Amino acid sequence: MRMLSIIIVAVGMYSGWILLQRDRAKKVEDGWALQCSKVLDSQANGRVVTAAPGSPDEGAYFKILHFLRKAEMDGRDLHAMVGTACEKIGITGEKRGLIQDALIANYETARKLKVFDDPMNMVRLEQGQAALIALVGWQGEPVAVGVVIPPTHAPELSNHLINLVLLPSSVRDSQTGRLTREMTDAARKFEHAGALPKSTLDSIYLASRSGE
Repeated sequence: MRMLSIIIVAVGMYSGWILLQRDRAKKVEDGWALQCSKVLDSQANGRVVTAAPGSPDEGAYFKILHFLRKAEMDGRDLHAMVGTACEKIGITGEKRGLIQDALIANYETARKLKVFDDPMNMVRLEQGQAALIALVGWQGEPVAVGVVIPPTHAPELSNHLINLVLLPSSVRDSQTGRLTREMTDAARKFEHAGALPKSTLDSIYLASRSGE
């Protein structure tokens, strides 16, 4: 009987310890998501850059990359963290999914360009400065933030996370305002998610038909 009592107490203590660990882990995850929401806030909502309307806020985006790298090094699930961060600032549904996909894709681009191989790049990104590419063939070229749909056709998305893409600076500089099939497909997806007004989508369709 005494042994049974000891076992019951031991099981209870172990269960309590497990619950405590889960609670601590949840608080840590929530803390990272809260920090992430503050880093994402302006661009997750597509806030226009006052000093340069029609252009992405590259400095803010580089700081996001720095934060994601820190989070990954701490063992965070980036996709889940970004999703929770979006919820904290009122972004849910398809729009949240688009932000998650776009951010993780661009983070993977940074990895493929070997941006994180140089420790100095973390200093640059933290300060909102362009990191330098280490991938063979692109060494020393800065990364830059381009767009999926040109701001001439969708000014609402000029600084929106779903519309931003990480590129070598020379590739970004070669982007034009000409619409492609991929752009109109993206515009349809953005409108369906509630990130693009129907009137803007209609104007994009019209421009694409006229060859602009």
